[in-house]
Amino acid sequence: MNYNDMTRTVAGRTALTKRRSDDVIVATLTVLSEVVSPDETKDLLAQLPKSFRERVPVTGETLDMRPIEFVARVADLVEPATVDEAEGMVRAVFATLAEAVNAGEMRDIAEELGPEFSELLGRPAPKPEPAPAPGPLPGPSPLSVPPERPTLVDVFAVAFVTLVKVPVAVLARLARLLPVVDG
Repeated sequence: MNYNDMTRTVAGRTALTKRRSDDVIVATLTVLSEVVSPDETKDLLAQLPKSFRERVPVTGETLDMRPIEFVARVADLVEPATVDEAEGMVRAVFATLAEAVNAGEMRDIAEELGPEFSELLGRPAPKPEPAPAPGPLPGPSPLSVPPERPTLVDVFAVAFVTLVKVPVAVLARLARLLPVVDG
């Protein structure tokens, strides 16, 4: 996909101008380069138009970022944009990248970002591992054992809490009605 196609596609998905779409693409790629490895960033940029490759910095260090932090960082770079607006923009850029580069590259990016980014990338969330089927419980079924009867200590504990709680509540209510006197 060439430069004009990419900016036009993002503009169509976001209702932005082509110039603003260019800014959003560069901002998203810049933040992406901060999160994924330099090698992966270079692999991605190699498949994009020269105009984008030249303006996206590739550094040697990566930052840990949650999706909301990623979106907020893009919002900072494309001011004035709210986080909600930036989220729509980032989704549009990722959808366009999925069309512009090969599927293996987007899969590599998704793996580096982690499963928490799957929604932002427009990919299905990974299915959780199925829990192992529970085996039979040792001993009798909990349903076949009659419930324990409360002991005398349990009965006295409930009675004590009830007797103390009610008078305290009554005293607290009375205390609010009485005027405060300095002593």
